[in-house]
Amino acid sequence: MRIRVIDDDAEPCQLVADYLGPMRFAVESVHEGEPGAEAASVRVGRDTPIKWRELSA
Repeated sequence: MRIRVIDDDAEPCQLVADYLGPMRFAVESVHEGEPGAEAASVRVGRDTPIKWRELSA
């Protein structure tokens, strides 16, 4: 399964990748606004749901 993480801060993206990678998730990160919005609108597979979550410290 593929997951896109869109955040301007690379550290939380890497944390997600480190956590989910061993569970066989392919994690793609995007760190800028416009490319992130574009990536969010592109489907990875046949039925790709998009979930928006705000991760805060």
